[in-house]
Amino acid sequence: MYSIQEIDVAELKSMQEAGKRFRLLDVRNIAEIQRGCIKGCEPVPLNILQAKLPELSNDETYILYCHSGARSAQATSFMVTQGYDETYNLKGGILAWAQQGFDIAAMA
Repeated sequence: MYSIQEIDVAELKSMQEAGKRFRLLDVRNIAEIQRGCIKGCEPVPLNILQAKLPELSNDETYILYCHSGARSAQATSFMVTQGYDETYNLKGGILAWAQQGFDIAAMA
């Protein structure tokens, strides 16, 4: 596995509040995403990530998350190997996000 860059939930929240530009990808399965997500996320389940790559520009910043950070770490590693250098894993996933008391949104 390639070395990956990670951010924690406080960093993500700060980036959101500062209006920083990034794309937040939720790599959980659809059933998990339907139970709630981080506001502003794009659902890209891990099993379809490879097929979605042509739709993703490799000059953008991506933050990936899942339930606890394991699947998103795998997805982050994969994206980095494909030339998406500004890709970050959210440590602890949506679980850490919720534990900090940050809002969980309904999927639109």
